[in-house]
Amino acid sequence: MKRNLLYITVCMALITVLGCSKPANKANKLFQAASKDVQMAQELEKTDYSGAFTKYKSGLEKLSIIVTKYSSTQIAEKLKQNNCEIETITYKELKTLVRQVKIRANAEQNPLVLAYLLAQKITDPEQRAGVLSTIAADFSKEGLMDKSIEAFSKAQQSVTNIDNIDQKIIALAAIGASYAKTGQRIKSNKYFSRAVSLTKSLDNPNLKVKALSSIASSYAKGGYYSNAFEIVKAIQQSFVKSWTISEIAASYSATNQYSQALETAKKIENNDLKAISLSGIAEKFMESGEKEKADKLFSEALELAKSIKKMDQRATTLSEIAINFSKSGQKEKAAQLFDLATDITNGIDNDDVKSRTLYLISNAYAKSGEIQKAEQLFSSAVNLTKKPIFTKGWDIYFHAISQADADQFNEAFKTAGKIKNESIKAKTLSEICIKYAKSGNKDNIQTKTIIHSIINKLSV
Repeated sequence: MKRNLLYITVCMALITVLGCSKPANKANKLFQAASKDVQMAQELEKTDYSGAFTKYKSGLEKLSIIVTKYSSTQIAEKLKQNNCEIETITYKELKTLVRQVKIRANAEQNPLVLAYLLAQKITDPEQRAGVLSTIAADFSKEGLMDKSIEAFSKAQQSVTNIDNIDQKIIALAAIGASYAKTGQRIKSNKYFSRAVSLTKSLDNPNLKVKALSSIASSYAKGGYYSNAFEIVKAIQQSFVKSWTISEIAASYSATNQYSQALETAKKIENNDLKAISLSGIAEKFMESGEKEKADKLFSEALELAKSIKKMDQRATTLSEIAINFSKSGQKEKAAQLFDLATDITNGIDNDDVKSRTLYLISNAYAKSGEIQKAEQLFSSAVNLTKKPIFTKGWDIYFHAISQADADQFNEAFKTAGKIKNESIKAKTLSEICIKYAKSGNKDNIQTKTIIHSIINKLSV
């Protein structure tokens, strides 16, 4: 709730009456002290919800002392009857305000709490369930078990609001993966079993393949690799199968199981996805000090990328490989690949294809932390066809997430603010907050100011 400045005014008639007894004097002093607390709180609320909460709470405590300890005084009676206002706020309303500011203060102190508040603004139930279950798992990691249970409960409630079976399957699998990450295997298995069972009722082959891919990917994220590979066997479409295997390889890589990741990546049939996957594993090997393995995989990835016939696919694959060269500290090689990808794209005749390719390269630049170049290409992509790459703001969503992936949180939050669809904006901001919470980079004054502004716009 956004309120005007709160100035506590003490009625002069009350002050006169209260001056005639010792309890009344003490009550009056407390009331005036509470007045100063709230005046300070309303100023702090502009920039610091944590400080504002402390002062609001202090003011409320003083008023509560008046009501309990000096209950026989006239000022106590007026407070209890809500006839004595703090500016236009009664004692009862101040209690509500303190609770609201506490929520805001918690969100300001912990980005994951803010992510949770934002996630509840997502109107699409499948998307909401997915984000909430991710947050629930992260709350568990932070030891905030009550918040984790609450977030899981809200994720489950979201599933009941999903009408489409394929979307329900995706949400159930996401919850299953999150429960697995918290070590709650029984609950995890329950949700995965429901998801797998529902695939039998899908008649549309495309929707079924999409659902199976999502289940396999979620299984891998939850550490159920054998289950993931079993699901992959049922996927008949070549590209979807390759994409799913690349997701499994990424899950291995994310948990430092590089040998398993490499073994999995070699099973990918699609050259685009295989090249990107191999370069990602190469970056991890480089990070762990195994340079010889890394160089070999980078070389394999580049050979595969250069063999891709379609210009747009070759360009975007090279830009994705460039990200991993950049992450591994090979900035010069990354720059060469980005330039090559851009040159290839400039040779594409179809403006729609060229626009989309430039956009994807701009996201790759963003993930590498090259924000200025990313913005230049993003503008070029949009201006080329004078229409959005994706509808409803999804183009801005992917761009903002790419910036967050490179820990460029100020830019990511600002980019997300441009999304007009409020649900997609909430999803974007929530996911950025999740990444921000994990980054450990929470001392940037500009980022704190942006976060305060986001919280200020929330109705809590």
